[in-house]
Amino acid sequence: MDGGGDQTKMMVEQQSNTIDSLYAITSSNEKYLNDLKKLLNDEPFEDTAKLQKQDTTFLNYQPDFRRSKEDSLLRQKVEYESKGGNKNEKAFSVDFFFPPVNGRVSQSFNLQKGHYGVDVVTTADEPIKACLDGTAIAAGWIPGEGNILIIQHNNDLISIYKHCSVLLKNQGDKILTGDPIGIVGNTGENTSGPHLHFELWQKGIALNPQEFISF
Repeated sequence: MDGGGDQTKMMVEQQSNTIDSLYAITSSNEKYLNDLKKLLNDEPFEDTAKLQKQDTTFLNYQPDFRRSKEDSLLRQKVEYESKGGNKNEKAFSVDFFFPPVNGRVSQSFNLQKGHYGVDVVTTADEPIKACLDGTAIAAGWIPGEGNILIIQHNNDLISIYKHCSVLLKNQGDKILTGDPIGIVGNTGENTSGPHLHFELWQKGIALNPQEFISF
């Protein structure tokens, strides 16, 4: 009888732990969506201890931001098509988006798991580049996401760049396609290694970046 009671107790504890974990994930996702909604509605952006948290490793870091020939050609193509040079009626095309980084996707877009973008592992200290022209509507520190930059583009499109070691743009800055906007890092609580977490949103709906960009 005692053995059966112990097993029952273990099962109850396991189920309780599972429920607690699911609740934590749900609460975290809900908070994230609420925070994102505030940002998109132009409500105050909480930048908590950005200066204290920023990675001091990069204080004297001087990355090479010169454009390669490939970068320049891709940017010209993006600008041409965004001005109507491409008559394709599709709202988006892979050609319209400049890859923020090139690397390996370690975690894909998954709405069911509350993963609203992609994690891209790339070369250490790699510059992060803007996927389209736009304006930085938020730039700062969030405990879970680290240094984060949010850019407003045309067509109600938002791009989000998380876990940056350094941000190279400030809120209100005008940004061109392919501009360096940050450095790949490992800041924030929700990360276990250097990478870029990248998201695309349109009218409050999360889009799968891999449908538009080849990383």
